[in-house]
Amino acid sequence: MAKIKAVFDADILFHIVKTGYQFYAKQLITKAYIAEYVYDHEIKKGTREGKAIELLEEMKIVEILYEKKLNANQKVIYQAAIEILDRQPIQEGEKRTAAFAKAYNLNYYMSDDNNAASFIKVSAGVNIINFCDLLLMHLHVFGKDSVAELTYYYNEFVKLYETGKEPNLIKDNGRVLPFKDVIIRCMTKFMQEDELKTLLESLK
Repeated sequence: MAKIKAVFDADILFHIVKTGYQFYAKQLITKAYIAEYVYDHEIKKGTREGKAIELLEEMKIVEILYEKKLNANQKVIYQAAIEILDRQPIQEGEKRTAAFAKAYNLNYYMSDDNNAASFIKVSAGVNIINFCDLLLMHLHVFGKDSVAELTYYYNEFVKLYETGKEPNLIKDNGRVLPFKDVIIRCMTKFMQEDELKTLLESLK
């Protein structure tokens, strides 16, 4: 089974850890890259989530990306991406994460920030994958035997939000969708994007 390399924003990392999904997710992900800025400013090392992410770094699943380690060509690409992303209404961590994706030619940006996703996708030319997309990918690889576990992780994900403040991604007319309907919605997204469709096929 093929695994993917992707840059990760802080929000989806927190969601993965808070739901307990991290050791299940590593079956899909060979490397989770985190921008130095995100690691230093957005991940609180003393928290349960921070400690879990540190453990993933020790296991070589998470790797921190440093600007000082970029080669000359990568620095040019990184800086050009920063200049483009500076014009968009996105946070500093998201901006630097997307710029690293361009510099390292990584096609996948893991994030649950739905407000910034469209800007990052267009400006950085990356595919945005969210937590529910990961559940779809897992279902695609491991089949119906994984439905019960994935439904549990989905329900834990929903619990992370206050009632009424869940992302529109998992709602329809204000109602939170069940796992099956969200998976159908994610599948539709993947089938409409050639790169995501190819990614799904390569994972099997």
